[in-house]
Amino acid sequence: MKESYRYIVFISKSSMPKNKGDFQKALTSIFIELFGIKEYALSKLVVMEYIPGRGGIIKARRESVHKAKTALVFYRNDKKPVRIVKVTGTLKKAKSILKSYPL
Repeated sequence: MKESYRYIVFISKSSMPKNKGDFQKALTSIFIELFGIKEYALSKLVVMEYIPGRGGIIKARRESVHKAKTALVFYRNDKKPVRIVKVTGTLKKAKSILKSYPL
């Protein structure tokens, strides 16, 4: 059976890491701290698109969307939280939401 994924669009007005890899490492460590390494492996959490100082898109399995959103909310930089805009089923729709969202 084919796995289904969801795409989480988020924005942040605070200063974020300069590259996608640093943000992925920070988000991974938060997820593992909250839920454990087994849940991280099952979630298949990946940062698909990342724009420093604006936001990005995270891909996660459908069953793990709530856990991925929780880990994202726990990510804080400059004591300003990350805001989740929308959860979509396609990457194309997530990209259009991210690009059209005013910051």
